[in-house]
Amino acid sequence: MALQVFVNGPPGSGKTTLAKLLCEELNLELVATGDLLRENMEAQTPSGRRAQRCIEAKTLVPDSVVLDMVESKVVSCLARGRAGWVLDGFPRTPDQAKALMAKHDLSPNTIFLLELSEPECTARITGRCFDPVTGAIFHSPNNLPPASVDMAKFKELLLDGFDAVKHGRRGRPHLRLIFTDLELKRIFWQKAMGTKDRVGKGKHARLEQSVVLNDVIQITRGMKTSVLKRSGNVARYECYVSLVMPTRTLDLELPNAQLADFLQRGFDQLLHG
Repeated sequence: MALQVFVNGPPGSGKTTLAKLLCEELNLELVATGDLLRENMEAQTPSGRRAQRCIEAKTLVPDSVVLDMVESKVVSCLARGRAGWVLDGFPRTPDQAKALMAKHDLSPNTIFLLELSEPECTARITGRCFDPVTGAIFHSPNNLPPASVDMAKFKELLLDGFDAVKHGRRGRPHLRLIFTDLELKRIFWQKAMGTKDRVGKGKHARLEQSVVLNDVIQITRGMKTSVLKRSGNVARYECYVSLVMPTRTLDLELPNAQLADFLQRGFDQLLHG
């Protein structure tokens, strides 16, 4: 039987944080309505088109549309071998809860109810800091943004190259050598070379296997893009870095979360100062 989880609680109580931890530990799928809306509108599914029309008309997206998206996500995650799912951000109203409970295959069989006092809610929410580039959420004074990256080391890493698993829109993920040109204007990828010296003739820069760094509008961590939602592994959530461009993404899986964090912050400083 699938583990069907709903996490509820007041604002700032840690619902999303707990939901992500459950997904990582128990091989569950995070079903977050905000991500579902963006994902369906990007893919132009029937539900996504309906939601887009509502948003453009500045009206609320009907509960039935959101429920259809949730149901499609659940079916897809079970087909991919997930042990269940965690609902985050839905249901929000009594009507949504009734509609959800009417569908036996979607109704939660495990509920976490988080409790937090009103003063603590206020303290947590007013102390939040949001990074508009990476989407990361911090808190003052308990979880401040990390210190600046050593840009000399970051640029050296880009020029020398590093191994990462590249996820694409088609086919299976493959290990690739990621590197930039000397002017740090393009990021290239090619078949990984193992332990060979990467300086000089070992690297072959091809335009068809590259992206322009100035085209990058956002750097994200985790499984935020449609590519990583398809081929990513929740257990390695913190190891993913995506360079988001208007028409595509470059999705990389790093060996560990520390390198992913270093790359995310380095690209952020390189591209946005």
